[in-house]
Amino acid sequence: MSRSLCEVSGFLRAVREARALRPDLPRAAFVAAARTRSPWFSRLSHVDAETVIDWAARAARRACA
Repeated sequence: MSRSLCEVSGFLRAVREARALRPDLPRAAFVAAARTRSPWFSRLSHVDAETVIDWAARAARRACA
C-alpha cells in the first residue's frame, strides 16, 4: 500500500522548515514532492525536513529534465 508524502505525520511542519532551509527550491517542487506516492512513505511514522528536501530536490530535477 502506498501513500503520498503529505499524508505522513509532521509533513506541514517539515515543509515549513524545509522551505526555510532551501529557499532555492521552487514552491512547485515542494508541491510535487507532497503529491509523490510511494510504498516507502507507508513505513514512515513521521517525516522530517531532510526527507522533504530530498523529495523536493528530486522533483525539481525531474522538472528540469
